[in-house]
Amino acid sequence: LIKAKNFSSQDFSKYHPGGNLGKRMYTTAGDICTKHDAPQNDINDSLSLVLAEISSKRLGATAVLENGEIKGIITDGDIRRALQKGADIYSLKAMDVMGENPKTIGASTLAAQTLEVFKLHKITHLLVVEEGKKYLGVLHLHDLHKEGIIE
Repeated sequence: LIKAKNFSSQDFSKYHPGGNLGKRMYTTAGDICTKHDAPQNDINDSLSLVLAEISSKRLGATAVLENGEIKGIITDGDIRRALQKGADIYSLKAMDVMGENPKTIGASTLAAQTLEVFKLHKITHLLVVEEGKKYLGVLHLHDLHKEGIIE
């Protein structure tokens, strides 16, 4: 019947947008990342402020900004590695711990397509940007599971 009616997966997702197929075809990175607060810190923030931001937003990472421009990302793993090296946590600033040139993805990118970026770079966090620069939030790999984009 599907072949006789020339009914495509796009037709199915159009009439069933709440299902997994519909979500895969229409949900964007921006749709998902804006469901939670965007964690962010200034490049000169102390490590204690960074830890508070990561803990309060519950995404395991924070974007590091300078005058509204993305300069880096700090994940909970970055903090653990700094502590393992014996760093004095009371003197560290965000700029000392951050990973530079973080991976970003456009807000209009289909969420299902972001999985390839996660796999390619072996990461679990992407910074979502609008118009190439404006920081919107963090997309975590687990968000794709929660939304039913991937199983």
